[in-house]
Amino acid sequence: MLESFQNPKAILAQINEGYRYFLLSYEEDFIGYMAVRQKGKSLLVSKFYIKKDARQKGCARNALAFLKKLAKEEGLLSLSLTVNIHNTPAIKAYTALGFINTGTLVQEIGEGYVMDDYTFEIQC
Repeated sequence: MLESFQNPKAILAQINEGYRYFLLSYEEDFIGYMAVRQKGKSLLVSKFYIKKDARQKGCARNALAFLKKLAKEEGLLSLSLTVNIHNTPAIKAYTALGFINTGTLVQEIGEGYVMDDYTFEIQC
């Protein structure tokens, strides 16, 4: 799935659609990335990946603090995101970071893939 939706051509198309990508670093090492776009009065966190060996070091908390500040500066009220309903570690992590489960979302995303996700939100 990553090869289909996170390749250079797909990323460029997303940037042209208004997505913004941010690289994450920790102690001078590249550890992940995020992609966001405005959706109504929320900043939608579309992509949020941190390498396993960089987790549990405050990187996610710092990255989300950056996004909350960015959203506030742009007059937005919240951060929102979706998480696969079977991704228990991510659900626990987002809940620990203060996100609230606001419902479910099931939709086809192309190439035979179906999203079966929870929606989460946190106020800025």
